[in-house]
Amino acid sequence: HFSSFIKSQAKNKSDPYVRVALDKFKICKTTTKEDNLNPVYNEVFEVKVNGRYNSLTFRVWDNDFARPDELLGYAEIPLTKIIATGKFEGDLELGPKPGKKAKGK
Repeated sequence: HFSSFIKSQAKNKSDPYVRVALDKFKICKTTTKEDNLNPVYNEVFEVKVNGRYNSLTFRVWDNDFARPDELLGYAEIPLTKIIATGKFEGDLELGPKPGKKAKGK
């Protein structure tokens, strides 16, 4: 689900998708939800991890056709939380990428 943070970052419409990475290594991408400020993905990705990675990151992007895609939000889960249970299920609270300030409203 999109948080109120994402709605404040997007213009009137957004075509969001999510890129998932282990640290900086991109591993998968969701489908794009056209004209949607509150998408639900319900997509499952299985990822095998080892001790060399620290976190699973989620970057929400707005798919723009006429210009480069815009980063709308960011979330990160330490792998120690996933390794303890073997999985992660739930919603993530999105915010700006660490070290960046939120823009918009």
